[in-house]
Amino acid sequence: MKKLTEAQERFLNELPEKYGAALSKYAYRFFGYQRHMLPAAEDAVQETFIKAVSEVERLMTHPNPLGWLYTALRYVLLNMRRDMDRRREELYGSVADLPETSDPVIGYTMDRWGNTVSLPTVLEQMEQCLTRDERATFADHYLMGYSTEETAFRENVSADTVRGRLSRIRRKIRKAFSET
Repeated sequence: MKKLTEAQERFLNELPEKYGAALSKYAYRFFGYQRHMLPAAEDAVQETFIKAVSEVERLMTHPNPLGWLYTALRYVLLNMRRDMDRRREELYGSVADLPETSDPVIGYTMDRWGNTVSLPTVLEQMEQCLTRDERATFADHYLMGYSTEETAFRENVSADTVRGRLSRIRRKIRKAFSET
């Protein structure tokens, strides 16, 4: 790697301060502000700044550095999305192979659970053993990562109701997966 000039280093050091918030907001919006995707959005922004280092000469003379960074970030995000979709398909097959569910958000679980449980198994067990309200609470609390209070607010119930549902959910899921 070639050595950067003092002007290039100064320019690169200013980029995160000037454009970091705007790029982060763009990346968060790309992933639909899903809480579990925020680390991926942050990684994409960092990868964009790394690309800026390798293209510093072109970026310094570019008439719209923010536009250049947005374009670079978009390509990084699209590549990340393709990789995630490819990985999901390798692990769980195509979407057509999955059983129907009334709660599509449960599909996001699998990225967090990894290879420990297959998606069709989870969906079948969830549909069989949990009520619609319990599935919604499960998705909000365990899959989306909301706190008990945030889950209660989202579902327009009390925090005590959410705690009771979570207790029943854990009991039902333990029972369902111990029988399989």
